Amino acid sequence: MSQLKTWAPIFRAALVVALLTALALTLAYQARAQVRIDVGGSYDAPFVARFFDAENDGTQTYRWTRDTSRIALDAQALTAPWTLQMRLNGFRPNRPARLTVEMNGAPVDTLTVTDGWDIYTLQGNGAADVWTGDNRFILRADTFVPQREIEGSADTRKLGVVVDWIEWTPTRSRSVIGTDAVWLDLGAPPVMPPWATVTSWAAALALLYVTARVIGVAPKLANLGAAASVMLVALAFALARVWSGYFTAPFLTLAVALTILASLLAWLLPRFAARLALPLDARALTALCALILVSVALKWGGAWYPQFRSSDLLFHAHRLEFVTQGNLFFTSELPDAARRVVPYPPALYVALASLTVFFQDFSTLLLSFNALADSAAILAIYFAARKIIQASNQKNYRPRFASRVRAVGGAALGVQSRFVLDLLVGQSHQHFRPSRRDDFICLAVDRSADASAQFFTRVIFFPARRAGASRRFFVAVGIFSARHYPARNDARRQRAPPSIFTGRVVRGGHRLELGFVLCRIHGYSLYASAKISRRCGRGPRGGARRHYARARARCSALYR
Repeated sequence: MSQLKTWAPIFRAALVVALLTALALTLAYQARAQVRIDVGGSYDAPFVARFFDAENDGTQTYRWTRDTSRIALDAQALTAPWTLQMRLNGFRPNRPARLTVEMNGAPVDTLTVTDGWDIYTLQGNGAADVWTGDNRFILRADTFVPQREIEGSADTRKLGVVVDWIEWTPTRSRSVIGTDAVWLDLGAPPVMPPWATVTSWAAALALLYVTARVIGVAPKLANLGAAASVMLVALAFALARVWSGYFTAPFLTLAVALTILASLLAWLLPRFAARLALPLDARALTALCALILVSVALKWGGAWYPQFRSSDLLFHAHRLEFVTQGNLFFTSELPDAARRVVPYPPALYVALASLTVFFQDFSTLLLSFNALADSAAILAIYFAARKIIQASNQKNYRPRFASRVRAVGGAALGVQSRFVLDLLVGQSHQHFRPSRRDDFICLAVDRSADASAQFFTRVIFFPARRAGASRRFFVAVGIFSARHYPARNDARRQRAPPSIFTGRVVRGGHRLELGFVLCRIHGYSLYASAKISRRCGRGPRGGARRHYARARARCSALYR
């Protein structure tokens, strides 16, 4: 009964969130909008199906249709009657093309499309799907094969017509408020929203509210977040329904997955921390769960966009398929000049093979595992740092070892956060010596990145402790000085932007050497660990001074 009393207010609040979402979406669907799809453009992937790849002739982008091509507008709920405009080209060697347009299975009209670009206009009364609000437009065209009809052509595709853009405009009355793109039609009857779409989004936002309360978010903050989410979803459906409608089903799936994951984290993390003898208070648990959930949402949710591309996802999916078929031994060709063939390790695929019974698409399984593995890295870093800090408070503390571990962590974090920036800055100074103004700008950008890296280093590796403010300050000063001592020498001697990754500046470009990276990280760690030992009073002061002097000399000699 006590648990029921605890959860009852949460479920009541989630029900209120769902009802408010349904009301907000009902109001949002009263806004009518003109829908335009730039076929062949950068953002047409969510809407087009069974078209050929996009092409660009220098002045416009377009796609060829097949014998049957489809354009899907999910949850759009176009109000009838509507006007359809298409910019088409019916190129044929000796005849025009014929195109039939259908909407949700009902024929709209048949067109004769001639050679050359032209705009074709149709009037339609087809209604959207009542339950989902989907509009499915089918384009059926007679086809031709260029190889057979055009002398010298090697194109074997069966081509229909060329489509540049398609635009739908609901009929407007005289009593409208708004612009030509989005308006409220006061002279038309109210629009009945698609209840499946409304229910899906209402359930998703309610589940996200429950997720926030499960991981310990304060009620006021959860209520504020829920209100903001409801408003954002309503605005998205009113102003950009063609995009928000596409993510209806994926967003509900993501909300369900995050709710399940949050419940597991809230139950497992305190028990795991207890086994490690690490106290985990409510605020730390909430922050840790929130970081993991945001990581999974960004990684997994972003992979659902149709134009998401992974360089080796299909490669691993095929290897997983080989393992499920009983083939545990296979090889792979190395991308070197000799093109050597080496055995490929199947351990990951063996571990995932038992889960393939729940996934028809192996790519989805790999993406899910990847998102969870990334979030598990957050737990590994957090608990490792907590263990190091716990060891530093014990009597048998070895100051030089622990301080070096912390310094290496800070230096490695700096290298990771600066990798892309250093490459970009290095490329901009590849073929010329920077002027004073360029040098100043690059140094300012470089210092800003360093400051950000040091901030996150302190947050991760040196959390707040009782009477630890001065110690954290000297730790940050030690790492900051260790990282900037050789960098300042580079900038002063060579008038080039200091960089902990791109190495020494030479005439003709930057020399990118891993050895310099490792040497610098080692020098930073020695220098910072000596500063920590000296400032914190750990260990003999004489040994700390000698250690400090050796590290300083090593850092200063890196680029001589």
